[in-house]
Amino acid sequence: MSRLMRKFGYDISNDRVNELTKKYHINMIAGEELVEVVLEDWEDVVFTIRYKTSHYIHDVQNFGNVVTAKLVPLVEGMRFEIIEPVTKANHPWLMENVVVGDVLEYEPNSVYGSINRYQGLSLKVKEGVSQINFSHVRWVPS
Repeated sequence: MSRLMRKFGYDISNDRVNELTKKYHINMIAGEELVEVVLEDWEDVVFTIRYKTSHYIHDVQNFGNVVTAKLVPLVEGMRFEIIEPVTKANHPWLMENVVVGDVLEYEPNSVYGSINRYQGLSLKVKEGVSQINFSHVRWVPS
């Protein structure tokens, strides 16, 4: 059983990713979509969606044993508001801090190899494109 843990920092097997991909039809997600996931699968489904698709997960709600979330395709120029301070302490790769309330744009950047799609988004920061972790942003619909 092959583990993806070393590459992405999340302990999950390829078999588990394939199982969830089939169970929740993750390869068929194209546009905006609502997903319903059994609570016990939720964390692994989050990883699988971020690993297999280019969607942002938002509006997550827990209804007992079922979690629902809306998925939105990530496109260049999508705006994300900073909701937690982004400092060198929690994002050591940044040249300068980003403050709560700043709005940054998504920049799909395959050249920037240090973006870990499971952990964060490539956003335009003053000095260029950098990863900002999901826990520090919120999507701002147009």
